[in-house]
Amino acid sequence: MLSEIVFLVRDERGFGGHGRWLFSAEVSTCQQRSIRTSCAQLRVEFLILAKGSAAATSAQDLSAERWLADKRSDGYGGTLMTLRTVHPRLAVALSGGGFRAALFHAGVLVRVAEAGWLPRLDLISTVSGGSILGAVLATKWEQILRKGASATALREVVVAPFTRALERSSFIGSWGARLPLAFLRHAFEREAWNRTSLAAELLSTHFDLSDIRQLPESPYLVVNASNLLSGRSWRFTRDGCGDSRFGYARWRQFFSVGAAVAASAAFPPVFSPLPMSTSTLAFSGPVYGEQALPLPALMPLSDGGVYDNLGVEVATKTTLVTGRTVSVPEFLLVSDGGFPAQQRFRRSGMPAVGEGLLLYRVDEVARDQVGALRRRMLVRQFQEGRGPGALIVLGSSVRKLPASALESYVKAVGTNAVIPETLVGRIQSIRTHLNRFSETEAEALMYHGYTLTDAVLHAYRDSYDPAYQLAPWGDWRIEFTPTKIEEWERGLSVR
Repeated sequence: MLSEIVFLVRDERGFGGHGRWLFSAEVSTCQQRSIRTSCAQLRVEFLILAKGSAAATSAQDLSAERWLADKRSDGYGGTLMTLRTVHPRLAVALSGGGFRAALFHAGVLVRVAEAGWLPRLDLISTVSGGSILGAVLATKWEQILRKGASATALREVVVAPFTRALERSSFIGSWGARLPLAFLRHAFEREAWNRTSLAAELLSTHFDLSDIRQLPESPYLVVNASNLLSGRSWRFTRDGCGDSRFGYARWRQFFSVGAAVAASAAFPPVFSPLPMSTSTLAFSGPVYGEQALPLPALMPLSDGGVYDNLGVEVATKTTLVTGRTVSVPEFLLVSDGGFPAQQRFRRSGMPAVGEGLLLYRVDEVARDQVGALRRRMLVRQFQEGRGPGALIVLGSSVRKLPASALESYVKAVGTNAVIPETLVGRIQSIRTHLNRFSETEAEALMYHGYTLTDAVLHAYRDSYDPAYQLAPWGDWRIEFTPTKIEEWERGLSVR
């Protein structure tokens, strides 16, 4: 009996009556599990969920099952994959934004751990700076579970070592010091190796990242990059990689988590697109019936934020990845550590420089608006009940909560535990670079993420399922005495 099967077909010939049966996949014995797609999509993606003793009982169902089994054996027209379906309870999306975003995300995750939600965490979708922390979290997951999956365990196994690494050395400095050797190596390996390949090797050693196939089944980590050839989101998982235009392929050999993270964080012009070899990969072909593109020997993969800096696409609709479909989670927590929109315009009397600044500013405005549209769509989804969740934005502050929610929060934690607005502005202005961060910068970013998560989840708790309604307020308190404020003002000066 079929359990869960997807047949990716490259043309629509040869279906016969069974193909028509698949087009009308509304039979009572199929559990649809929130999958809604068009007939055009059904030509290339069929998800048949036939679980339970009552499944596939009619002659029509059985004939369709035999037809699919035949196609699986002869490989007709495409690639047939047996899939597992991930039905996440809690999903977390960690945005791009360099080390600044990673530290902000760490504060958000500490509050999640305090709430006792880590055992429910089934999906982590990451971009750029969020991919760095997400990869460390997934790699260390078994250690966190062994220590009780508590906030203390998270701090001890992930947060403390991660912040120490950022405080003690500059990743970009180490990378820059090795660039001369990188250029020499590039001269021999040509397009197959570049400065982003060097970053991949350093990420692996800097954060102790190894084979992507060794990542845990749950939480299922999806590292998002952008495919500059197809214009789609390229997704790395423990099972394989790919996008909707080229299809998906399973790993056949070692692939470093560091390389996936480097592709996800390869923001131009500092980092060139990661040239990923496709020689050992067999891709399934376009998922949505588009014309197949010639497969390049090296896939050009750039920063995931080029396509979706929040990393939410995989968690806001039923999505196909290698070997699995990911359905909409019970609760989606999005941590947005991206750079707040900037109101600025610089002129130059030098023609070439002035035009360069103009192009940069136009691109910056466009990226700001794309991010704003993503956030609005996400909030609308939450408001309309199409998947509950919360959006935690570094560019916001506790004082932007509705008046009643702010009053409750201040009453619970005390006025002195709320970050002064002058300091919030300084936190939001911290650079997104991959250089060394001071102890004060790390503390400020994490506390900002922590307190925002605490306040937002309490403000909207009545709209959530009981399993995601926070009870006690957060335990972490920083008292903003004049001495503490002065310390943060010194430590958060513009660098």
